[in-house]
Amino acid sequence: MNDIIDKRAKEHLVYVCLMAIPLWLIWIIFDYLFAPEYFYVFLPLRIGGALISYLMLKLTQREALPLYVLHVCKLFYYCFIITFMIIKVDNNALHIYFIGYAMVLMFMYIILILRPLELFLYTLISLLSFGLIVLLSPFDFFFILANGGFVYLTVLAVMASVGILRFKGVMRDAVIAEKIKETKKIEQLNTTLEQSLKEKDTLLKEIHHRVKNNMQIISSILRLQRNYVSDAATIQVLNESVNRIKSMSKIHETLYQSKNFSSIDFSDYLLELTREIITTYQSDETLEINIVHNLDSVSLDLQKAIPCGLIVNELVSNSVSYAFSNMNNGILYLNFTQNNGECTLEIGDNGCGLPKGFDVETSSSLGLQLVHGLVEQLDGSIEIKQNVGVFFSIHFPLNK
Repeated sequence: MNDIIDKRAKEHLVYVCLMAIPLWLIWIIFDYLFAPEYFYVFLPLRIGGALISYLMLKLTQREALPLYVLHVCKLFYYCFIITFMIIKVDNNALHIYFIGYAMVLMFMYIILILRPLELFLYTLISLLSFGLIVLLSPFDFFFILANGGFVYLTVLAVMASVGILRFKGVMRDAVIAEKIKETKKIEQLNTTLEQSLKEKDTLLKEIHHRVKNNMQIISSILRLQRNYVSDAATIQVLNESVNRIKSMSKIHETLYQSKNFSSIDFSDYLLELTREIITTYQSDETLEINIVHNLDSVSLDLQKAIPCGLIVNELVSNSVSYAFSNMNNGILYLNFTQNNGECTLEIGDNGCGLPKGFDVETSSSLGLQLVHGLVEQLDGSIEIKQNVGVFFSIHFPLNK
């Protein structure tokens, strides 16, 4: 804020100096008309005023001295010269010089006074100048008042009051200018951040796209490898690997197509992935599998979405492959809910269920061992319920 006021004060002082140089010289004519007997006495003072104004101009531009020092020097010289001239002129010219003095002083107050320090110094110098006039002038106090002194004191009092109000206005303008300056900086920063964010989004989008493509390449390689294998168990392993890669690839594809590259709506992904798994693993064309679901709209980041996607792939593919043997109609249950920061993923079916004494932790099934490991990766827990079919209930924290 002080910088803004200093800048304005410097500009105003430069304007005053530029205007003062020709005015000092023009006032030579004023002296010739109203005080011809002192013309040659006042002449060097007028020329000196022009030279000092020029010097002040250069010092202001070079910032050689503090602004308030230059202000005081300029006013001091002006008051000294006017005091000398008023003391010297006769009674016929006294009021003319006094009124001229008051008008110039008003002009200087209006333009130059921006801070309390300058207002105080200007007022002090002006009062001292008037006091010297009263003490040294050959005229008495009342004559001086009647011939311009009263006008001068009135102008001084008014301008001192205006100076206080002007200071408040300058402060207000400075505050507004500072806020505008800060707003521009914030706008520039926002523009920079927006550009940076766009670049980041583009980069993330490209990364997800490349990851998805690389996973598709891996899937293609595994499919090609499957054509050169005759062992049924190996083919099954390759097919399962392809589908696991596909579940991860689909997450990156979903992120690539969305506006938010850091998380996905897992509920939409879960339903679509389940349908694809059914299409892939359903070997009996007479079997009709219906999906009963209760899915909250929950966004998961990449670190949680991929393990959850793999869990869904393993459990749903197991149900489709083994749970509905000798059945014409099957039901897959999908529930995904979130409550108080905890997510619950439930996958079940109405199939034949698991063998008695089955334990997911000690099972020799690679898929179920993978499910157990992925649940631990989520810092979650798994619960298996069996009544009609099997029901896997997995709980994990959303933001941990």
